[in-house]
Amino acid sequence: MSAVPVEVGVVDVVVLRPAAKGWLTLVLERAADTRCPGAWEMVHGKVEPGESLPAAARRELFEETGLKPEKLLSVTMHSFYLVPKASVQLAAVFAAIVAPDAA
Repeated sequence: MSAVPVEVGVVDVVVLRPAAKGWLTLVLERAADTRCPGAWEMVHGKVEPGESLPAAARRELFEETGLKPEKLLSVTMHSFYLVPKASVQLAAVFAAIVAPDAA
């Protein structure tokens, strides 16, 4: 039996903004011309070669929203099987706290 490769190749970012009565969470609606059109999801993306996981989370957050975190917290890791690569992918999950006035 051959081993299934395991890769840390993805980051997920939960975007949180402080509000008067707790926290607001940002979710993004996928464009009509993309995979899973109209789906709602958190910020996520691939880790570039040589990039640290926190750097990837910050980059993806900025690329997808234009926001920069005031604080970035490591939350957890989760795994999933990626059929095209026949590999188990590990996703690093971060919480990005943005400014109260972030739009």
